[in-house]
Amino acid sequence: MLHFVAQNWYLFVALAVIVALLVFPTARQLMLGVENVSPGQAIQIANHRSGLFIDVRQADEFAAGHIPKAKNIPLEKLSGPSAELEKLKGKPVILYCQSGQRSMRAATLLRKQGIDSVYNLAGGFVHWQRENLPAER
Repeated sequence: MLHFVAQNWYLFVALAVIVALLVFPTARQLMLGVENVSPGQAIQIANHRSGLFIDVRQADEFAAGHIPKAKNIPLEKLSGPSAELEKLKGKPVILYCQSGQRSMRAATLLRKQGIDSVYNLAGGFVHWQRENLPAER
């Protein structure tokens, strides 16, 4: 076995890298307290807990289509404290972007700024549309 590992060390390094890439985002997400939610779960949070949808895409992307009643706060505006972000404290916040990547970064920023109840819409607006849920322009 040791001989096989020594001769194929590059395969084991590749395996370690792949495992790290798969485990790290999930571990980071758990450590920060950010939960991925499906569109159905997001609707439940919005309806039963007065959750707010925040679209972190650029204004032109938001204008092309968004979740009804969502507020547009582009990702770069979430990097520092603001009065707008202070209003989010104490409320469940459901973040989304086009596919879920930018919104996960946004969720990390909001958690670091003290917003406790932060959710990431898994699959983003693309998933929302795939589920044939309402959108507006």
